[in-house]
Amino acid sequence: MSSWQRWSQRQQELDQGADAGLIRDNRRKFWWSGGLLGLALLLGYLVSKNPDWGLLRSIMKAIAIVLGIAGFVVWNLARQERWFLSSPDPEKPPSIFKE
Repeated sequence: MSSWQRWSQRQQELDQGADAGLIRDNRRKFWWSGGLLGLALLLGYLVSKNPDWGLLRSIMKAIAIVLGIAGFVVWNLARQERWFLSSPDPEKPPSIFKE
């Protein structure tokens, strides 16, 4: 089978509900990554608007950085998992015996 046919077959399988639980979990990962990145941006905004908080400012800045990094890591993992779930199975190797 050509790669286009295998890809088309995989898309039909996904449309029929194959791996629905995995796809649902992957969408949750995208939502989590968006939430973490949004929270990091919110904390970064609060830190930038209140420069006189002292130690609390440093703590909030560190938390914002950690949340931002975690959001990007979760987003990247979800992106790679989505690619894996939507890609077709590899071609079977040629066989020397006729079936």
